[in-house]
Amino acid sequence: EEHLRRRVSEPGRERPEKLLELAAEYVARAQFYQDDVLQQEIQSVRGEALQRQKQQVRNDVSGMAQLLRSAEQLGVSAETLGQLRFEFLVLRQRQPNAVAGELLKEARLLEGWDDRQRAIPASLQQALAKNAGAAWSAGSAAERRLLHRQVYVQLRLQDLQQQLASDGSNGLALAKQVREELPTESKVAAELEAREVAWQLSRADQLDREGLISACGLLLQLERRAEAEQLRAAWLRRQEQRFDVRTLAGQIRTADEYLFVGEEWQDEAARARGVDLLKQAWERAEQESPADAEGLTARLKILGWERLKDNWITTSEFLKRPADDVQRAVREGRVVKGMTADQVTQTLGRPNRTTKMAAQRVFREFWIYEEAGLVIRLRRNQQRATEGLVVEEVVRGGG
Repeated sequence: EEHLRRRVSEPGRERPEKLLELAAEYVARAQFYQDDVLQQEIQSVRGEALQRQKQQVRNDVSGMAQLLRSAEQLGVSAETLGQLRFEFLVLRQRQPNAVAGELLKEARLLEGWDDRQRAIPASLQQALAKNAGAAWSAGSAAERRLLHRQVYVQLRLQDLQQQLASDGSNGLALAKQVREELPTESKVAAELEAREVAWQLSRADQLDREGLISACGLLLQLERRAEAEQLRAAWLRRQEQRFDVRTLAGQIRTADEYLFVGEEWQDEAARARGVDLLKQAWERAEQESPADAEGLTARLKILGWERLKDNWITTSEFLKRPADDVQRAVREGRVVKGMTADQVTQTLGRPNRTTKMAAQRVFREFWIYEEAGLVIRLRRNQQRATEGLVVEEVVRGGG
């Protein structure tokens, strides 16, 4: 063993192939005498030769592959072999065309690849980035485990990122895997989530109601409230374009969508816009389609709005009006002083009997509703030709 070590220092032995030839001269002797010490020295010399060869091919994938095969054939120490395998794996990982999924199989053979308990120190990360082989060689057993874990994490991240659809549509699913498998990589998970968020926002014009509910649900799960609101706003703008709010049908249809969003997400701004569109539709329908106007009045009433003297007021405001207010009475199915004959008919229907009484200036009619027990006295000023019958008094218990 000492003789071999002395010869290593001889001139001309600097070249790796000369060292390998020298080590080969002592193999038979070590085997014949079963000299473990000499065998270890042979391994050491071979390891040194391979390290020198590695400096020549360290950035060459094919060269490193050949070097690793030589190391396996020569039976070098487990440490030398482990270092070369680790360095070869990192070299292939860093190639532009690396397929991470294939390299993961090798990474999972490294001791400590699945150790999630400890984070790799920044200094060790820097050493790995600078020179993977040197970092591994200089590291303790515990540090080597951390290096193995870090390379696995990098490969798994590459693998998941390579699975990302070009449009980012599967970003959330991949981000979930990152958070579950690689809890320290929350930044990458957030980037993957952001890709799908951008995709969701870009396709607002393609979503139906169920799709919108699903997309917003995902965003809210990620606590992306602002993006969910942005998606709904874009979706509603698309509905305005789609249905054309310049038409009566378009106003009604678009109002439906705003009211849907207002109800589903308790969005008061969307609800207010929906109500406003229904009011605009009512104004148009009153001229173009009275039947639609009646239906819109009913819808707005359900939504808490009443039509009063050419204005819309809230139901709560309407109910604050006096009990004898004509509009309130019509709504509540009552007859009060000041109602027109048409309003009485609208409220109670035609009377069972009527009687009439004419004087010089005033004409009166008595409308008798037997089942309701009411007598309605109406009057009209005969000197005003355009004036119609107006309720003058309501008497209960008439017959």
